[in-house]
Amino acid sequence: MDLDAFKTATKAKYTTGNLSGSIKTDMETFLDGLCDDIDTFVSDTYGGGGSTKDYAEFYETTGGVTGVSSTAVTLNLSSNRENSDPTRITLSTNVITFVTGGIFKLDFDCYFNNPSSYRSEYSLWIEKDTGSGFSEIAGTRSAVYARGYDSGGSLSIHAILDVDDDDDIRFRVQRTDGAATNGYQDDNGTRVLLVEL
Repeated sequence: MDLDAFKTATKAKYTTGNLSGSIKTDMETFLDGLCDDIDTFVSDTYGGGGSTKDYAEFYETTGGVTGVSSTAVTLNLSSNRENSDPTRITLSTNVITFVTGGIFKLDFDCYFNNPSSYRSEYSLWIEKDTGSGFSEIAGTRSAVYARGYDSGGSLSIHAILDVDDDDDIRFRVQRTDGAATNGYQDDNGTRVLLVEL
């Protein structure tokens, strides 16, 4: 039985008979408030209450970062494929903002390329800003080895993120081994999926 059906049945049970006038109205008001309090308690305690879970998927089409060397830079994300609530999860200038917090499963993939003749390793990771600047989220680093001559590879990051209101995340890349100075983010090769748990 859903909450509305419960309210109707409860009102019918306790407001029939000899109740009338202001007593009946007061009883109905009391029962409405009681049902709302129960719904709030269930939602806050068990994550239920009929609330929906949000999700979003962002990706990069063309114009990803280029010229990547030993200096860390932010990967480009420019497009929105799906977003259940664009007022809650936003993308702006390669930064994802959680307007209201929650716990999210994150799946991230990136195809990173190296046109140089140098064999090089590129590391990628997630950074979070909780209000005092970006810092790396421990355990989110992944890497790809590129042999050069326009070779590359895909890497993935999977994580459970516990974010607060107005937290930001971004994705960083850096050459961590080798001598190439022109690694780049392949077109249509970067995507991030966020699903609230």
